[in-house]
Amino acid sequence: MGESRRVALLARPGQACERLRAALREAGGDIVLEADPSTLDPQALRDAGAQTVLVALDPAVEDALEKFDDVLSDRAVEVIFDEADLAARREGWDAARWVRHLAAKLHRHDDVLPPGREPDAVAFAGQDEVPLEELPEVEAIELDVAAL
Repeated sequence: MGESRRVALLARPGQACERLRAALREAGGDIVLEADPSTLDPQALRDAGAQTVLVALDPAVEDALEKFDDVLSDRAVEVIFDEADLAARREGWDAARWVRHLAAKLHRHDDVLPPGREPDAVAFAGQDEVPLEELPEVEAIELDVAAL
C-alpha cells in the first residue's frame, strides 16, 4: 500500500470519531493526533506534523475551525472533510466503500474497487486469448428504428 501518511483526526468524541478512527486504521493511516477541535490548541496540531487532517464536520466543529486556518491552508497538508452525522451512520457496504476511498486519498492512488474486482481481470478470468482473425464472422442485422 505504500508508506503510511501521518494523519490528524479532528472530531468531537462520539460515534463519528470512533468510526473515522477505525476507517483510518483500516485504510493504513498513521494517526498522530486525535482531538476535539473545540478544545485543541492550534499549536498542538502544528506540532503533530500531520500530512493529512481528517475533519468530522458538525456545527460545533465548523465554528472551531477558524483557529486552524494556517495549518488547514498549508499546501503541504491534505485536508479531508467528512460529515459527522454521515460518518456515525456509515455501515456495511458504505463503510467499506469509504475505507477504500480514504485509502486511495491517503496512499495517493485511484484504485477504489473492492478486492477481486480488478477491471478486465474478472471479465476474462480463465479464458484464453483468441486472435481477432480467428473469431467467427457475425452477420450484420439491419434494424428499422422507426418501427420501434
